[in-house]
Parts: sequence; C-alpha cells; structure tokens
Amino acid sequence: MGTEIISGVYFTPLAPIVTTGGSVMHAIKGLDQDLQQFGECYFSTADSKSPKAWKKHSQMVCNLFVPYGAVKFVFFDDRENSETYGKVVDFTLSRQNYGRLVINPGIWFGFSAISESESVILNIANIKHEPSESIRLDPYDLTIPYKWNFD
Repeated sequence: MGTEIISGVYFTPLAPIVTTGGSVMHAIKGLDQDLQQFGECYFSTADSKSPKAWKKHSQMVCNLFVPYGAVKFVFFDDRENSETYGKVVDFTLSRQNYGRLVINPGIWFGFSAISESESVILNIANIKHEPSESIRLDPYDLTIPYKWNFD
C-alpha cells in the first residue's frame, strides 16, 4: 500500500531502471488493492507555477506518476470522521522522487509543476472519466485552507 501521506493517500517509491540509452520507469504491474479494476489511463501536463486545483472524486481512485518534471500535489481532508480531518499536506513527485501516488475518493487535491518546464503526469484510474463523479473548486477558493505560493 505504501506510506500514508494523509488518510486515503499513499506513496510507494519505485526505482527507475537505468539502461543503455535511457531508463525504464514502471507504473502498474497488473491489478492490485489500489487498482482492482481498470477504467482508463491518461497523461496530463502541468505548467510551471500554474495550479490545477481543486478536485474531489466520489468514486475514482487515481494512481499518479510523474515521469518528467516535478509536480507538487496538495491534499486537503474535509471528511469529518477522518483521523486527518482538517489537515493540508503537500507532496512532490519527480524523477528524483519517482513512485506511485494513490489518491482514494473523498480527498480534495490540486497540483502544479514546480520545475521550470512543463511536467507530465500519468493517471491510471479504476474507472473511466465521468464528470458527474467529481466536484471542483477554483485554485484560490478559500474553502481550502491553502495558498498557492511560488516565490
């Protein structure tokens, strides 16, 4: 399952395999406890210092990887019965901190590239994208007690 970052969010480090001419960076090897069914796989890009936030899924489990660039993910737990209720936590994925970031439903999250160039995020999700199963807020909405600061 990996190391818990906030209740419902886990990180499992993965080591790239250095080969002649480049590296191999694994993501998923078959279905497991965090991906019990396959819905879709897609790449997103994140611009430097430009947050994509906030989103909360009601059903989708995200399995995120950053094979290129560096991305800061921020999580907020507004689930009243959660042991991490009210907490805001950030976590960075990059080539230097490569691994699988699992975000279970019910957690607010947003992200932004913190590298100088565009970053690439891979999501291997348990369900196909369905707009009605998630809600969004503006990156600067005060409902989430976090200020995006890139100084």
